[in-house]
Amino acid sequence: MAKFQGGFEAIIKALQLMTSAERKRIISDMAKKDSAMAAAIESKLFGIRDLENITDKMLVEFLQNVDLIDLALSMKLQSEDFVKSFLVRLPSRMAVEIKETMDLKKVPKRDAEASEQKVLKVFRQMIDQGKLIISNDDEYV
Repeated sequence: MAKFQGGFEAIIKALQLMTSAERKRIISDMAKKDSAMAAAIESKLFGIRDLENITDKMLVEFLQNVDLIDLALSMKLQSEDFVKSFLVRLPSRMAVEIKETMDLKKVPKRDAEASEQKVLKVFRQMIDQGKLIISNDDEYV
């Protein structure tokens, strides 16, 4: 009998490579057998750090659909390196606005986490609609 290698993270990576319809079908089938597992996988499928893996054009469209205050508060939970690399990709006025909100507005962690969930909801919806495509391929030709 073959030994299975991978587990939770391997399932997430495999699902990320599928079309939205395939992903929904598999998660739906999984939810019928183990709803907690399906919910856990779905919540880990795409995260804020995946913003690094969309094109600048897609980023502009994303920014038009997300609340910038929620985005700024969600950035408070990210590493300094990620925030810097993310802000560099934004128009300068928007980057300044997000940075100022992050620096000036002190909020409880649970509020920042709630903002992150709102941002992720928009992000996941746009992925499911095909408006955003996550690409981990950093090879250019």
